[in-house]
This record gives sequence, C-alpha cells and structure tokens, in this order.
Amino acid sequence: MIKRGTEEWKTFISRLDQIKTKSNREVLCIKCWQMLNCKQKIKHLKAFDHKSYLLTSTQYASEMKISELAQGYNKLVTKADGSEYIISPFTPVNLPQLNKSEIDTKLEDGTHSDQHDTPPGTKR
Repeated sequence: MIKRGTEEWKTFISRLDQIKTKSNREVLCIKCWQMLNCKQKIKHLKAFDHKSYLLTSTQYASEMKISELAQGYNKLVTKADGSEYIISPFTPVNLPQLNKSEIDTKLEDGTHSDQHDTPPGTKR
C-alpha cells in the first residue's frame, strides 16, 4: 500500500501522469484493480468478461480520479490516525490460476464469480 503524501505517493501519481503521454497506454481493470498493458489486456479479456470494467487513462490517470475510484472500490484505506493508503494497481494481483479449458468452461456456463459490484455506469 502507498501512503498519501509520501515520496512513494508522488512517484505513483507521476507514473499515472506519465501513462497519459504514452502511445500504448495501460488500462485499469477496476474489477481486479490491476493495471494492464496491451498484451495483458488481450489475455485478460480472453480469460475474463471484464470489458466493461476496463478504464482508459482519461478515466483514471489523475490523483483525484484514482483516489475516487480507489475509494469506490474499497482500495483506499484510512487508518485510525487519519492517514490514507491506496492499494497500488501496479502490483500484480493473485487471480485464480485456471487452465484454458477451465476458463472456457466457466465463461460458457456462467460460473465465473464476480468479486466486486457491477461495472461503472450500470444499475444493480
């Protein structure tokens, strides 16, 4: 976790700002809270039905936007002393390790369980 206001926080925000300048920009899967490059995005979409959870840099790459998203998806932690920490989306997440046939089966029969709420912009 990254504490707000620290040098690590400044580096984190700088990294988000830098994403906006790249030609192959990372996307953020808010379902998995994972930053994905182009190749990872393709693999991710083959394994999971998370297309509606992928955000482009215009939707997350600022301090205010990433903080609001983190708070909305319980990735922003406030300690008893009032200090805030964000779980970094750049850190790999331990997703279930399934082989291709297991993934195909789960996607076909609808048994892929969702860990988070509905995608942004959809009603429950």
